[in-house]
Amino acid sequence: MDEPMDGDPRASFVLYEEGRAQPYRVQYDLQGLLGALEGLPLGKEQRAELRRLYERAG
Repeated sequence: MDEPMDGDPRASFVLYEEGRAQPYRVQYDLQGLLGALEGLPLGKEQRAELRRLYERAG
């Protein structure tokens, strides 16, 4: 998983089984994520940048 850069805020992952890769997208609690950012040991600017990235994707 990575930061959403394609405009789709859902989490993305790939399962590799039997020689095939299958991509998936799943919903997650964006507001919960944004709230959790406040508890991270980051500087104010770093938190603000992460918030902007996630809000822009949503």
